Amino acid sequence: MKLYQHHATQKLPITLDQAWEFLTDANNLKLLTPPELQMKVLYGTDRGMYPGQLIEYSVKPLPFYRTNWVTHITQVEHKNFC
Repeated sequence: MKLYQHHATQKLPITLDQAWEFLTDANNLKLLTPPELQMKVLYGTDRGMYPGQLIEYSVKPLPFYRTNWVTHITQVEHKNFC
């Protein structure tokens, strides 16, 4: 299986605390996902982000096809996005 990584930098007009609260809550990914993908968070969001966390999602990219994926959080440093 090939592993892909994406790195980006953004400047947001909000405080670090606001960004941390929003971006470390995996449930908020649904807010950023187009509604037609019918994204569902299946498990792993019962508490804040932590190393070792597994989060499973489901999306429907095509009308006849639903697929799942798992995110594995390996590192988290409180309020550090680098």
